[in-house]
Amino acid sequence: MSASRTGPAFARIGLVAGLAGLGLLAPAGPASACDSASCSLLTRNANGLVPKKKFRLDLTFGYTDQGRRLQGSEEVEGVYRPLINLETGTVLPAFHRDIDGYDQVVQADVSYGLSTNVNLVGSIPLATWHAHDVAHGSLVQEYGTVGLGDTLLGVRAGLGPRGLVGGLSLKLPTGNYKIQGEFGGGIQDPTLQPGTGAWDVVGLLQYSWPTSFLDLRWSAAASYQATTTNSLDYRFGNQTIVVAGASRGVWQGLSASLQLKLYHQDRNLFQGQGVASTGSTSFYVTPGLRVAAPHGLSVYGYLLLVPYTHVNETQLAPSVAFVTGISKLF
Repeated sequence: MSASRTGPAFARIGLVAGLAGLGLLAPAGPASACDSASCSLLTRNANGLVPKKKFRLDLTFGYTDQGRRLQGSEEVEGVYRPLINLETGTVLPAFHRDIDGYDQVVQADVSYGLSTNVNLVGSIPLATWHAHDVAHGSLVQEYGTVGLGDTLLGVRAGLGPRGLVGGLSLKLPTGNYKIQGEFGGGIQDPTLQPGTGAWDVVGLLQYSWPTSFLDLRWSAAASYQATTTNSLDYRFGNQTIVVAGASRGVWQGLSASLQLKLYHQDRNLFQGQGVASTGSTSFYVTPGLRVAAPHGLSVYGYLLLVPYTHVNETQLAPSVAFVTGISKLF
């Protein structure tokens, strides 16, 4: 199924921009703008835990413009990727010429206080859109998919020192990873699929602490996602995320935050061999605003700036992104 930038896509972006505007008008800790399901749960509030028998729901929308054409960390005119024929197991090098691309996601994150120091957590990408404008000779087409993503389920617990939290989660292959529509027929590129078709394990550590200096609350977090191979003999690279940030109240229910994030993904594998034009490292600077409203409700918006990205071979890379959402504690 092909994804499109026009019509409904821009309507969704307009709606989300409106929500972000509300966030600018109405204290909580920083939230991360994400590259994966595990990322969104890293720094959702001050210490990552909700009280016993409380339930928190976050609904977010994220948009990433994948418009930078890079070789290593340098901008280039042409981005060429291989065609992965998943049915026959063959690879045609430098087959696709990528021109532009984007990612969108509507995601639900949930946390439940099982006890004072233990939370059950989940992250469900309710709908994802991946799309690339691709050229084959003079023919330019948009390839992409829309669908439910992979679900993350796990547990978080306080580890002793106040503000220190650890977590372990399992990523379930709930997303479709065999959507047809490749050039010449067959399953589309795995990087454009809503799901991965594989079970992964995600571990994380997070620590936050208040200071008297400017009334700032600091936070640091790290996660590691260990991937497995799916039934098509394709394996996505392991992911490492390191985050540091600070937040403070600025006026009544309005708080501001600034987050620095380093994201790295190893090269993907197909039939045990490295796949060209996969794997990257990006550094994000993410300012954000959050508004606390009555009855445990808050609205937030975050802008992702990407001052540095390094890719293997040539790839489309993020140029700018945003995440906005609503959080409710029940």
